Amino acid sequence: MIILCTHNKGGVGKTTLAVHVAGVLLNRGDSVLLVDCDDQADLWQFFARDESSPNQYDSYSLVDSGSSTGYL
Repeated sequence: MIILCTHNKGGVGKTTLAVHVAGVLLNRGDSVLLVDCDDQADLWQFFARDESSPNQYDSYSLVDSGSSTGYL
């Protein structure tokens, strides 16, 4: 299953929706891969590892910060 949360306007809840849908899918036992193609990379903030409070999720940056133009 592929679920795409997209809108051309910022601040409409795309990242929040994606995180919550992923949570529901994880709770029912599905495997989930979240990919954030936004230059702001807000999704990273939800899952970035805090060493003082480790979680069960792995987070990876596929590109260095900067423009992602031309990667898709």
